[in-house]
Amino acid sequence: MNSYVDPFDIPELSDEEAAQLAAKWKEEGRRRHLEETVPVAEAATLLGTGAHQVKADIAAGRLWTLSQSGEERVPRWQLVKTGNSGGSAPYRRLPHLTEVLKAMPATLSGGSGAMMHGWMTTPHDETLVDCEPVSAVEWLAGGRDPAPVIEALTDFDWTL
Repeated sequence: MNSYVDPFDIPELSDEEAAQLAAKWKEEGRRRHLEETVPVAEAATLLGTGAHQVKADIAAGRLWTLSQSGEERVPRWQLVKTGNSGGSAPYRRLPHLTEVLKAMPATLSGGSGAMMHGWMTTPHDETLVDCEPVSAVEWLAGGRDPAPVIEALTDFDWTL
């Protein structure tokens, strides 16, 4: 007996099933968005500053935000743990973030946080540490030159 299942043999869905699946995907995306981002006020607390400073950083292109239901949220990948505890800010902005954000393609600047999150947190061949690919976040958090990240970011095909 052959138990092979063709991965491209996708069953057709009724309109109701398709609507349920779309709603599930939308809710999953919303949940992930909330997990991967923080409100401006929380970002300020993590950075040891006030919300006014975070808003100034956003306006100056030193931080990037996404909007969810009218609320600006800061993607967590922009915040790097300092290792400090007790009185000192537990996080800092990702080094060279301003240069990376300036290089961000226009298709992303107002759009998909999921795509940018995935790209920034996935290892790339352009960013090798001890011959192993690391993510752009790991690369930059280590204080390395932002040029390979910027080059890879601008060369990536975002039309997928």
